Amino acid sequence: TGRVVETTSFGPYPAVIPEIEGTAHITGRHEFLIDPADPLSNGFVLR
Repeated sequence: TGRVVETTSFGPYPAVIPEIEGTAHITGRHEFLIDPADPLSNGFVLR
């Protein structure tokens, strides 16, 4: 279950502070590698 605890801003963007609760299960082990030649290695923003 999730709910919005507070609305705020992150720089020029509107944002929320969420609260999430529930149960979870381990489904696997993951390893992430960063390729220095990858143009998206620093991440991306969805707008």
